[in-house]
Amino acid sequence: MFRRSITAGFAALIPFFMSACSLGVYKVPVQQGNLVNEKMLSQLEPGMTQDQVRFIMGQPLVADINNKEQWLYLYQKERGAKNVKGYQVRIHFDNSGQYTHYTGSPEKKALPPTIKD
Repeated sequence: MFRRSITAGFAALIPFFMSACSLGVYKVPVQQGNLVNEKMLSQLEPGMTQDQVRFIMGQPLVADINNKEQWLYLYQKERGAKNVKGYQVRIHFDNSGQYTHYTGSPEKKALPPTIKD
């Protein structure tokens, strides 16, 4: 009798457990790169040194050894295989290493970000 009630209890729970399988797999959002915002960009002034720019913006994701006149800040957020958000901001310097301007925006949705200009 006891064994029969345990079996009936498990049989009643099987549809509950099976419905959990049909909900799908949770996909963790993955963030990669540098978080850049408009406040950071507004603090940049022409003539700043690379150290001053690095203090405001943080370490760039890509700093080309052969081209020291620009740094690249990339950001990409993915959920599963789907790109949710992405942007690239390129910081430009003159020959003496002084900041001149930036291109790109953290508000634009430029996916996938490319390193080539």
